[in-house]
Formats: sequence, structure tokens, C-alpha cells
Amino acid sequence: MTFVEKISSSFSDLLSFSIKAGRMDYLSGSIVVFFLCAIFRQIVWSIFLSLNLHSPIFFYLHIILTLIFYAYLQIANTCRRLNDLKKEKILAILVIIPIINLIFQLYLLFAPSKND
Repeated sequence: MTFVEKISSSFSDLLSFSIKAGRMDYLSGSIVVFFLCAIFRQIVWSIFLSLNLHSPIFFYLHIILTLIFYAYLQIANTCRRLNDLKKEKILAILVIIPIINLIFQLYLLFAPSKND
């Protein structure tokens, strides 16, 4: 399966917490999540600007909505990878903690899959 095919299959499995994801699936899922969040951020920002909502409250609301959207999708992607590694899903919360999340995501990216 090519990298483009893996990215397209990541769209269908994006919200699943129960399937397994190998290293390339995790990487392609992370790329898809990043671009989806960038698109979501632009859409929310455009809506706020079109409604003339220039208050700092709406700016912070925009940031919070984007972070919630990103966190949910990235936690789902991380849970898929943790299923493949046969680790507890509660570890997915480490994605939210700054600096630790970088180390944890590198571990998820380079850790070999556990075979059944």
C-alpha cells in the first residue's frame, strides 16, 4: 500500500478508537489530523470574521474550538496506535501535555508493532 493510499484510508478510520494502526498508519493519521485542523481553524475564523465578531473573546473561543477538535482527533489516532502496541489507552492523555507529547509521539512513531 502506498503512502497516498494510507492517507486516504486514514480518513475512514479517523474517529475510531478501537482498531489498530501501525507506524505508517499513525504517521499518515497525524498528517491528516494536522491538515483537517488547519482547515477547521480557517473555517471557524472565517465564520467569526464574516459575522464581524472581532472581540478578543471570539479569538480565544476560536483557539479553544480548534484545540478541542485537534485533541479529540489526535487522541483517537493515538489510541489506535496504542492498540497496536498493546498498551493502555489512558496513555493517550499524554498527547495533551506540552513537551511530553513530542517525546511520546516520537515513541509511538518509532516503536515496533506487537504481533499477536
